[in-house]
Amino acid sequence: MLNAPRGFDPGGFLTFDLARGTIRTAGSDSPALVVPATVVAGLATAPTSGEALGVLARALGESIGTALRKGPATSGDPLGASPEAFLTHLNGLLAVHGLGRLSIETFGDVLLVRAKETPLGEPAGATFLESLAAGILGAFLGEEVRCLSVGDAGKPAVLVASAGAIDLAAGWKRTGATAEEIAARLCRETRGDGGAA
Repeated sequence: MLNAPRGFDPGGFLTFDLARGTIRTAGSDSPALVVPATVVAGLATAPTSGEALGVLARALGESIGTALRKGPATSGDPLGASPEAFLTHLNGLLAVHGLGRLSIETFGDVLLVRAKETPLGEPAGATFLESLAAGILGAFLGEEVRCLSVGDAGKPAVLVASAGAIDLAAGWKRTGATAEEIAARLCRETRGDGGAA
């Protein structure tokens, strides 16, 4: 229900493009975000301003992951959700917050999460996506999740894997390996056919 002050018509102020996962405000070409107040309040606890973006993204991700866990995609069992239902509902929740869309590729036990139509450019987008993905998946699964930003210029991407695999991936990232190379190598290493880990 909409309770607008007399003389103010909010109709058309926000434009949602759910297919692209974006929100625009009237008179602006800049992307907009819908952020719960509790998420913004969490910024006050960030130790430094440099960590504030990560705190914001993580809290927003946890909010989305919790809604996803309780939503129709899971029927109360997060591990019972089909990948298609999970991704459809995740992208719907991201879209109504103006956060773009995600795609997920699997490499054995390693996930490669890619962002599309993200509202933030580099380098903020990479930090934001890493913390957002950790928050979403951690809240959805009910356990700590490790992520590492591995995107190429203009193509935000995050690896989701075990702590040991993320440590290996961080080293390969420093050598200039691409997201796909890192994910494929992690897959081989965790299966035991890629040499010593």
